[in-house]
Amino acid sequence: YLGEACMAYVCEEARKHVSVPIMNSGNHSPETALELINSGNCDFAMFGRQAIADPQFPNKLMENRREDIRPCIICNEECIGRIWGRFTQLSCAVNPKVGFETYMKVEKTENPKNIVVIGGGPGGLEAAYTAARKGHKVTLYEKSDKLGGVLGVIATAPFKKRIRELIAWYERQLDKLGVSIKLNTEIKPDDAILEAADRIFVATGSLPIELPIKGINCESVVGVIDAHENGVKGEKIVVCGGGSSGCDIALELAMEGKDVTIIEMLDELAQDAMAVNKFSIMRLLGENNVTILTNSEVIEIDCDGATIKKKDGSTEKILGDTIITAFGQESDTAMPDAMRQKYNTKTTVIGDAEKVSRAASAIRMGFYAAMAVE
Repeated sequence: YLGEACMAYVCEEARKHVSVPIMNSGNHSPETALELINSGNCDFAMFGRQAIADPQFPNKLMENRREDIRPCIICNEECIGRIWGRFTQLSCAVNPKVGFETYMKVEKTENPKNIVVIGGGPGGLEAAYTAARKGHKVTLYEKSDKLGGVLGVIATAPFKKRIRELIAWYERQLDKLGVSIKLNTEIKPDDAILEAADRIFVATGSLPIELPIKGINCESVVGVIDAHENGVKGEKIVVCGGGSSGCDIALELAMEGKDVTIIEMLDELAQDAMAVNKFSIMRLLGENNVTILTNSEVIEIDCDGATIKKKDGSTEKILGDTIITAFGQESDTAMPDAMRQKYNTKTTVIGDAEKVSRAASAIRMGFYAAMAVE
């Protein structure tokens, strides 16, 4: 949420007061680091999390391979979040080998397999990438017109630039590795290509949870994914659900100048976010004048707003031109169930199709699935 080079601003003032070399850190990309050094306000730029996401990034820069650097998405979840929040060893959302480099080596197979990946979200992308690096013949099928899955769809805000870069990185790497990508192609369990495949990775993702709220099918109601993908109507927006996804769309729309209200039934927002991220998003929601209504349950929706029931039992109607539902996701089990029934011994289900979680979990599952194919 803090953006790139978020602490570069301190260097200009620091230069006025010290004569020793100045080092700066804070979400740098190679470009922001170079810009800061060239400004004369800084002598060294430091990289921490980027070196975890891709330990070879200095070598790749020296080899003029900027496009091959796997970007850190600045999510904090698997590095800082693991240490501070879960008291366990450091890892990385985009680099599943972290901490296990000595025995998680991606080596060329002597027996290439024909692998089909169904779904182009983060889990499917990582499975295809790792399998292709091992020398397998990989074909990835995606029913939409672009890769990225839900992760790609929701990466519309300026503060999600690095997620867009990660998906673009996967696209470049898969192209270099010769992975065949079939967009706008929905695979069915009876398709002949599945019969011919040696292994099948099912990464069909998740679906929005739909709650039985009166009026939820009104024309003014859109799901949070649709809101990211297709935009919203009007200037007054009500977001039902104050988890990370609801907070993100609320912040994005507020930054565009919309009048946004978040309704959350629990006593605080973003309870699924780690501490650093939660602190940042709560500060930004305040700075962008987002109205927050906690301990409030949505009991009815109509064409011009949502009615809430407060903790004391009273009700109130919150007016809005568009009502966004952000009640979470659930696994899309139709394809996984069908594939397990028909091709159980050669099917692996990964990502949200198996269990709804964060992108880090999907990427790790995709990596492990591909590594398991000899």
